[in-house]
Amino acid sequence: MPRHLQISRPSFNFPLDACPSDAQFPPARLNPEQAARILGFQPHDIPVLVAADLLEPLGKPAGNAVKYFAAVKVFALCYEEKWLNKATDVVYGHWKTKNAHKSKSATMVVLPTTEASLAA
Repeated sequence: MPRHLQISRPSFNFPLDACPSDAQFPPARLNPEQAARILGFQPHDIPVLVAADLLEPLGKPAGNAVKYFAAVKVFALCYEEKWLNKATDVVYGHWKTKNAHKSKSATMVVLPTTEASLAA
């Protein structure tokens, strides 16, 4: 093959253990666990980021489908401090709201019943 037609693989500087594939070349699309690891979030935070339009899955997946993310975009986002701040705030807000609902239902007061109130 002529030298001018040979395609060389670009070099990437990324955590190789984040992508369980060829160590020389990262996968083009990442599953939620891989994306979470690269971005520094937990896998259960990825749907929160998608719902907040901070992370865009590839294609138009159904609501219950596994979402994949462009590696190029994920690696770019992990270096954007403004995006990381916003994403962190969204995740904090999500879990704060979810935990507030949980604690409200856990602290419901049950009033004792008397025979007179049951008879009425």
